[in-house]
Amino acid sequence: MIVVIVVLVLLAVAFTAAAVPILRRMRYLPLHRYAVATRRWGLPAPNQSREEFLLRRTRIVRGGQTIPPWSWLYDIHEYDYISIPTGTVGLVKAKIGANAPAGRRLSRYVECDRFQSVTMFLKGDCEQGVQPELLRGGEAYAIDPQVFDVYTVDTLPADFPAKADDLQLVSVDAEDVGVVIVTDAPAPDDLRAPAPKVDGHNNFQKPWEFLWNGGRSGPQTDILPGGATYAINPLFARVVHIPTRELTLTWGTKSGTEDRYDSELGPLRVTIQGFQLEVELTQTLSIPPHAAPFLVKRFGEEADGDIGDHKSTAVKRFVGRVLGEKVRGYFNERASGGEIDRFLHELADLRGKLKVQITQALAEVQVDAGETTIGEIRFASDELNKEYREYVVLQQRFRKLEQELLSQHVANDIEHARLQVHKAKLAAQLDVLIERLGLDHVRDERKLDRDVLRIPPTYIVAGIGTGAEPIGPSRPSERIAIPAFDAAEGLDVFDISPGLPSRNERTETGAPE
Repeated sequence: MIVVIVVLVLLAVAFTAAAVPILRRMRYLPLHRYAVATRRWGLPAPNQSREEFLLRRTRIVRGGQTIPPWSWLYDIHEYDYISIPTGTVGLVKAKIGANAPAGRRLSRYVECDRFQSVTMFLKGDCEQGVQPELLRGGEAYAIDPQVFDVYTVDTLPADFPAKADDLQLVSVDAEDVGVVIVTDAPAPDDLRAPAPKVDGHNNFQKPWEFLWNGGRSGPQTDILPGGATYAINPLFARVVHIPTRELTLTWGTKSGTEDRYDSELGPLRVTIQGFQLEVELTQTLSIPPHAAPFLVKRFGEEADGDIGDHKSTAVKRFVGRVLGEKVRGYFNERASGGEIDRFLHELADLRGKLKVQITQALAEVQVDAGETTIGEIRFASDELNKEYREYVVLQQRFRKLEQELLSQHVANDIEHARLQVHKAKLAAQLDVLIERLGLDHVRDERKLDRDVLRIPPTYIVAGIGTGAEPIGPSRPSERIAIPAFDAAEGLDVFDISPGLPSRNERTETGAPE
């Protein structure tokens, strides 16, 4: 029994003596660091390099854990976590694996826990080169730097095919849509139209799914809705921002540093009768979302994508080549062989016809036309500008007089209509009298009224005094009031009938004979 106790004590002392050095060599990893532990020894399998064999036995030790003390068995290296800045993405380039096919910018996709499992990467038929999967910003990653290089906005090499700005998240404004131009895919079957729709790529954020489902290069029919951000590999695709809000375009002189959609629209100048005129023109339009891919396909497929606040090259080219040339050609055609006065006088008609032509030209590219406004017209000469202002004043006076004349014509027509109504009223009254009293009675009464109105002659009587008395027919002691019917007003009135007009007078008034 004593022997057993002695043996156990000796074993405990030996174990303690051996454990102390081991415990002293154990290290605790802080939370902001990780370690890569790789096996030192082992026999590779057939057709397997020793490097690949050792890497398959590499494991990551996360921060907050203890590093194994067996340095004779593992090669251990500590690193700080790889941090991707918020709002950006990180690109990963593999140093091991098969060679990617020539002409392809991205390697084959392999699921490997965001490149944090070397074993999964090696077992997945991996390829060297830039990987299609991105590292999202705002997170930290434990990646073996012996196998992968990680590029961020701060560490991107100068000779890399992408720029630091390309690693920003693609942000599409709420009033825009994003048209994606895929650069690393087979060519489309129809080179005249955008590439057909492909499912499963999560707004082009999974290039491997896009390619697996038969995606093609060039502008895509699928668009990125506005008001969101997207993580798109810059070696796979670029994004063109197309505004869907109403655009107001003006023809005029712009600042050389000002970035505008109408930058290519210079002052509109026409020459008439040897004189040069400058015309101010404004046009509004809107691009429907479904038309954006066709617009990019035609005008911006080979242009650089939008970055930051830069305006779309596709829209600039479309405005200059379609809208600018159409307006310029139309004005030159109208001014050719014409006269200045006629050109100025027909501005309203010119605006209407110009709007029709612009609407037709924009409809060919599925763009909706808005208002066409012709503003100020100036002569290149100050003297002609002065004469033109005087001409405008005279033209305004002429229009005012023309309006007054038109108003007078209207007043004359109203007065004439009133006279016609009055004549018809008199004729209706006469018809009622003739119907009730007879034609002869009315004629005699009219004759009597005319005799009364005559100035009577006078005679002189000799005697003590001299006097004058009128000589004339005797008047009846009493006139009978005849009821007359007002046909115009529908009222019974009592009136003394006027004298009966002659045949000619009655004919003129419309009264019956």
